[in-house]
Amino acid sequence: MYKYYLRLNNDNYIIHAFSDAFEQPKENDILFKESPERIFILNITNKDGYKYKYENGEIIEIPKQELIETYHNNLNNRKAVFMNSGGPDCLASVILSKDKYELHSLYINVGLPCHNRIQPVIKRIAEKYCVSHYEMKVEGNWGMKDRKYWDEPFFPNAPETHPHQINVPSQFMIYHSLAYLYTAQNGIRKVVSGCKKEVRGKQQAELLRMAQIMIRMGHTLEFDFPTYDLNDTEISKIIQTEEELKDYTVSCNHEIPCGICAKCWRKREHLKLKEEVYV
Repeated sequence: MYKYYLRLNNDNYIIHAFSDAFEQPKENDILFKESPERIFILNITNKDGYKYKYENGEIIEIPKQELIETYHNNLNNRKAVFMNSGGPDCLASVILSKDKYELHSLYINVGLPCHNRIQPVIKRIAEKYCVSHYEMKVEGNWGMKDRKYWDEPFFPNAPETHPHQINVPSQFMIYHSLAYLYTAQNGIRKVVSGCKKEVRGKQQAELLRMAQIMIRMGHTLEFDFPTYDLNDTEISKIIQTEEELKDYTVSCNHEIPCGICAKCWRKREHLKLKEEVYV
């Protein structure tokens, strides 16, 4: 006798049907019945998706209205706001996420000196990988009055007052706070960000507080950081697959790349990228 098994998803829809003559069951597969026939034939899909679900020991056909509602729910669950900064980590994140989510690009313009270099890059990333794009502008010179040095320069001869990075922790917090608001307005419950471990680690408490506030407001939200645990060698390999955009990604916050800051050094020496600018 051969054993027939069913594999279900979270909605109890049958996503796989097989005989142990050809495949061994996994831990959560369900033994449906035994038969002398070696082959278990069940056409589990049609043009509308999965056809059957398993309830109370029986295979029953899924009503069409239920299939339509499930489709729309799954589509909404796949929607994610993509924090589009035009940087190398951003490009790596969108490459890793493009098949996982329906991405909606969000660029938060805080008036950085490199804005004119960023804009054409983020638009090209959005056109290639996202279904929509939106720019949110923060008025005034936020972040420009009090420059703090979050990284140490790699070059010992760089001037002490060299503004090689602009207040990154505050930048991180304002970006993700505004992303919370944007998702709430658009009914999206996921945010994809190219944030690295060394940045997010400094802001973990603030990020959790924001999440708690949004939950109290009735909006739950998940963050996905695809590059969180990746080192520069791994990120470089991912970016190198994107021939069209890789060298145009923006690292340095200056109007013209300075060539001596930590970000310029990382892009050139660690990520093995050139410094190209769209004109």
